[in-house]
Amino acid sequence: MANPIVGIQYSSGEVNSRLNELQRKVSDLTPAMKNIGEYLLLSTDTRFRTETDPYGNRWQPNSPRTIARKRAEGRILKTLQSTGRLRAGISYKADRTSVVIGTNVDYAAKHQLGQGVPKREFLGVSQKDTQEILVIMSSFLGSSTPQ
Repeated sequence: MANPIVGIQYSSGEVNSRLNELQRKVSDLTPAMKNIGEYLLLSTDTRFRTETDPYGNRWQPNSPRTIARKRAEGRILKTLQSTGRLRAGISYKADRTSVVIGTNVDYAAKHQLGQGVPKREFLGVSQKDTQEILVIMSSFLGSSTPQ
């Protein structure tokens, strides 16, 4: 993945605690980070399919004018998917201690942050994502699913 124009940084006390525990047992967390990255790709893709942000809120729909323009140009009518470039441009990079998910698509930040357009967050970590990250880390620790 090239350096992302927009990406997310996520921190959670429970996740950090589990990461520290994992790092004490394993010096190279790359396999766990790759699994987390793959999971976050799927989660992000689901947001494009459902047109919702990480908190479950629906994205603001396209305006009638935008829909008419997209239809006239033979584009994808779904929100943030006119060409499919943004959705396809999401990737991750995992290393020994972290995973970064993002995109280097030039217009991504304005949509993620709502800069001059309606804010439609597609990157982020939901509560469900946090639980899945904990499950992934638990599987690498050889322990049961976290409570």
